[in-house]
Amino acid sequence: MFQDVKFADLSKLLDIAVEKNKYLFIHDKTNQGETFFKYSGAILCNFAANMLKTEMKELTIKDTMEDLRKQCVLAMMSCKPLVIALDKFNPDFSSTFNSFTSAADFQSHVAFDYPEWSKRANFMKIVRKEEDHDKEG
Repeated sequence: MFQDVKFADLSKLLDIAVEKNKYLFIHDKTNQGETFFKYSGAILCNFAANMLKTEMKELTIKDTMEDLRKQCVLAMMSCKPLVIALDKFNPDFSSTFNSFTSAADFQSHVAFDYPEWSKRANFMKIVRKEEDHDKEG
């Protein structure tokens, strides 16, 4: 369901999505959403910038997905929302950006399936040993 929303209501929508065990996808026509979420404490993965660097051969797809993995782990550890900024890019998370070589890599087909991702056995696969701690240590 698509709807126009004021910035003041973004936090409310995020709370509703969490309450209903859903993901929230925002198409921001104003280019202010990224800033809003950054200042609201969300973990921001600038996937668009990484995609551009990938196209310019400054990063590999694996590097880009590793950054997404790290930001996802940080969001999980800090209990904060993860915002994946895409700008005008349309990444193919079902093929190009789903190429993983081990279970510890970010697996888009699992991460973007809320019921599957909610299973500890699935989301813990991307957490490296040195990252396996919470806010209390």
